[in-house]
Amino acid sequence: MLKGSDGVVGKLAEDEISMNELLFLCADYLDLILIQRDLEISLGGEFVGSSLTSTLYRCLLLGAHQRAKQIRMDFQVPNKRWWWLKIRALAATERWDLLQAFSKQETPIGFLPFAEVYSSSRVRISILIL
Repeated sequence: MLKGSDGVVGKLAEDEISMNELLFLCADYLDLILIQRDLEISLGGEFVGSSLTSTLYRCLLLGAHQRAKQIRMDFQVPNKRWWWLKIRALAATERWDLLQAFSKQETPIGFLPFAEVYSSSRVRISILIL
């Protein structure tokens, strides 16, 4: 739904983007800003002006997993991106129990990311059964 500014600016420069597409992008951006403002009030911290990916990651870091899931669905975040974000956030907050439970689901990105976060932390992989 949200596109990088380089893509939009490039399309605008080449007149390849229609007014409907531009309106759609502006509406998405406004929706994201409103969600971020709500997150600032409910979770604290600064969200407004962050990217969608940063917003999701921060929600996960702060333990607002259900809210992050809803934002993911609202903005149709690709499955692979979601998995990477969630794995990184769970490892950063040392939520090994949740990470282990998450690893038992069918993964679209394989198990290497799980091994990477475990090995980059000071947790012994031998005590965690994937």
